[in-house]
Amino acid sequence: MICGTGPYKANLEKLAGEMKLHNLIFMPLQPTEMLNKFLNMADVHLVVQKADASDLVMPSKLTNILAVGGLAVVTANPGNSLYDEVNKHQIGLLTEAENSEMLATTILKAIDSDISEYKRRAREYAENYLSLPKVMQRFVGEVGLVTASSPAAQAETIS
Repeated sequence: MICGTGPYKANLEKLAGEMKLHNLIFMPLQPTEMLNKFLNMADVHLVVQKADASDLVMPSKLTNILAVGGLAVVTANPGNSLYDEVNKHQIGLLTEAENSEMLATTILKAIDSDISEYKRRAREYAENYLSLPKVMQRFVGEVGLVTASSPAAQAETIS
């Protein structure tokens, strides 16, 4: 299943027709309320980045995949912060950007392997690094804000 209305959709539909791929379905973007169910349908999610893409830490489509505990096959090259983050936390399978042969091999690996640990780590990563409470907690800590419920604020109130 390929979902979206990106610039290459027409080319992909034409190619699928030429290759007589009857097991491939093209769908339009799905409404927000369907996103969780939609993402949970996939065995493997592709996060395809161009080799010269800006140094993204986390594309928004990947955050949703991680949140549902999905397995992402990510195209990113070593030295890119996206590559470094996925590799460090082992939250997806990495493959070289713009290398279609390597991408195909990695997709087959994902389909033929036990990916349960990747999926567990993906969900755990989302809970620990992407959830709003955790993000705000890190932000408050990094900028040195004192909140009314923090020990520092309570100590200041007492004195």
